[in-house]
Amino acid sequence: MYSVCGQAQRAAAELALAAASATTLAAGRHAELEAAVARECATEHLWRLLVDWPRKLGLADASARFAYWYRRIAADGAGWPCELRTEFASAWLGRDPACLEDWSTLAAYDAWTRGEQPSLAPVFAALRAADVSAGSASRARPASGAPDRAVVETGAYVQYGEHPWLAALTAAGRGLEARVAARVVALARLLDALVAPGAGDAEMELDAGSPADRCGRAAVTTARGVLVHDVTLLDGRVVRYAIRTPTECNFAADGAYRALLATRPAADAAAAARLADLWALALDPCVPYTVHTAGSGSTGHA
Repeated sequence: MYSVCGQAQRAAAELALAAASATTLAAGRHAELEAAVARECATEHLWRLLVDWPRKLGLADASARFAYWYRRIAADGAGWPCELRTEFASAWLGRDPACLEDWSTLAAYDAWTRGEQPSLAPVFAALRAADVSAGSASRARPASGAPDRAVVETGAYVQYGEHPWLAALTAAGRGLEARVAARVVALARLLDALVAPGAGDAEMELDAGSPADRCGRAAVTTARGVLVHDVTLLDGRVVRYAIRTPTECNFAADGAYRALLATRPAADAAAAARLADLWALALDPCVPYTVHTAGSGSTGHA
């Protein structure tokens, strides 16, 4: 149905239709869908961390490593989760992902960002500098870095917002960093769950039910957030089909994107455009986007 998050869309459609028709998936099919969505999520997290964010911040990207891992994950050969976790720890974090909670002391995390290696350290340093230079950090309100009113947001930050590192960033008003850091946490949890099935907690929802006769609803956790498919059948035919994507949730008129930007006044139009561009990528729309302010534009692509 879609090429973007295609495995998650496939899983949601299959599960919703099965629930609506009161049929049971073939033995092992649910596990196959879970594995496919997990591979897709790992790829999406890598894409943002190794390619999109470095490019957005004017840094050298790791597109060669991403291409390598894209092929490895797609092939689904034996051992890739363990090998990827090892590289993630040594080359990108410089620490075991299990120790990310130590960064609840932001002084330790900030010291890490000041190093040239591992490769993700300059990304977070540049992210912080870009946020500050746009004029948002010193004047953001409230202190938590959250919007003034309750809005619906989905994504890794919502899933893992209680992680000590993310909670510390949020409490310090560094919400943009927290959203990107949430991808690091999500990838670490996912790899742990793939390396040792049953031992890790990747918080991946892949479930469906029937809220009414001949109706099916499926919810699938993607790298962008929770995807929902609703279907109604009549005489074996689809008579209603509705999809609620993470992008629709985060970028709705009353959604998280608008609310989060409203709490962050910028120094001028150029700074406002820069903030809007950064926050758009942080909430990760599944379509190309363009930021316009007072006749000027800045184009980005998720």
